[in-house]
Amino acid sequence: MQSSSALAAGRGWGDYLPITAVKEYYWCPVSAYLQLTGPRPRETWSMRAGRQRLPRERIRALLEQRGHSVREMLWEHPVASHRLGLRGRVDLAALTSRGVVIVEAKLAAPGPRGLQGRDRRLLAQLAGYAVAVEETLRLPLEAAYIYSTEDDRLTPAPITPGLRRLVEHAAKELHQALEKGTPPETGPLVRGACSTCQYRGICPRRLHA
Repeated sequence: MQSSSALAAGRGWGDYLPITAVKEYYWCPVSAYLQLTGPRPRETWSMRAGRQRLPRERIRALLEQRGHSVREMLWEHPVASHRLGLRGRVDLAALTSRGVVIVEAKLAAPGPRGLQGRDRRLLAQLAGYAVAVEETLRLPLEAAYIYSTEDDRLTPAPITPGLRRLVEHAAKELHQALEKGTPPETGPLVRGACSTCQYRGICPRRLHA
């Protein structure tokens, strides 16, 4: 099996995966593959709501209330991890006196229990942005948060070494699946994922189950 660095060696920019694929992988690896190779998923109401213009000064105030000395705020900033072949736009990379704080906006942020359970995929997405931000800006991660547009609050998202390993695993599995032209062997990782999946009508795992 190739290492991540070996996979990166011959990769062109067009081969970089969107960081959102990491989040989808921890919902269902097959769904993540189909999103990368099949028709674009239809946009949901929550996706549209998450793209609404964010209250920038309010978010800055919330960060400073939490003790972050913000020097500059980079909104929808393009970032990439060349090592893992991931790219995306982080909602906010706030440069501070100690490094960088990242913020990802969602319609509603789960509570701490949710982040450790069903919504672990949100943490995996944040960890993907963290890796890419550190590589792009060459600054250490100070903290990461999910900003809830629904109730105007920041939820801390601890980026642990284990989460970073999840990002590496998802990136490697998806790159290898794309190279082979077959979806990952692993099915849904979240109970009930199939019932709401936009690809259930064309899912090869479901059709051959």
